[in-house]
Amino acid sequence: IEIEGKEPKPAELKELIEEAKEHGVKVIFVAPQFPTKAANLVAKETGSKVISIDQLPENWLDEMKKTAEIFAKSL
Repeated sequence: IEIEGKEPKPAELKELIEEAKEHGVKVIFVAPQFPTKAANLVAKETGSKVISIDQLPENWLDEMKKTAEIFAKSL
């Protein structure tokens, strides 16, 4: 999770947590190439789970199939 390319500030995180609760967010998707600290915190506070999806895989087709399966199971 980032805001304008940066880690969210505490007040922004609080707002994200409130929005996630309000909208019933169950899953937060993250890319392994980026920090997951904020996503893990939001997930902890909302009871959701964090799932990593590689956007820059070596084998694009296999990763897209895997991503489709993850979406189907998670949503």
